[in-house]
Amino acid sequence: MADEPAPLPDGIQLQTLKDRAKQLLKAVQAGDAQALERVAPYFDAASAFSLQQAQLVVARRHGFASWRRLKAFIAARDQLLELAPKELPNSAGSADWQSHCSFCKKPKEEVSKLIAGSQSTICNECVELCADILKEHGASPSSADS
Repeated sequence: MADEPAPLPDGIQLQTLKDRAKQLLKAVQAGDAQALERVAPYFDAASAFSLQQAQLVVARRHGFASWRRLKAFIAARDQLLELAPKELPNSAGSADWQSHCSFCKKPKEEVSKLIAGSQSTICNECVELCADILKEHGASPSSADS
């Protein structure tokens, strides 16, 4: 059985994940025991292991049903980050970031819901925008494929 999904590191780029898939492919082809153990929950025949299969293993390792969904998630995240302000006002030791959306800057009084993270917040409107972006890329944020 596969391990629990590992969260994607903050700011990870698609190219880094592509490189990890290529490294996994090479390790499997070389007969590396750890690599073979890592792909075993998904694929039986390591001799015919392909780059696409390595990409799927990387995607599933991070909790995504497919490589395509992982790519869509990263694209959506990057689009949202482009909309986010570069710096939060009064962020030096202040809890002011909890009073508005970190992405669109709307105050909590102007939105239906404000979801707080460790040092940022996101409003329901920005979450909906993210869901729309995911849908445009063929990923459904409400479906849980396994």
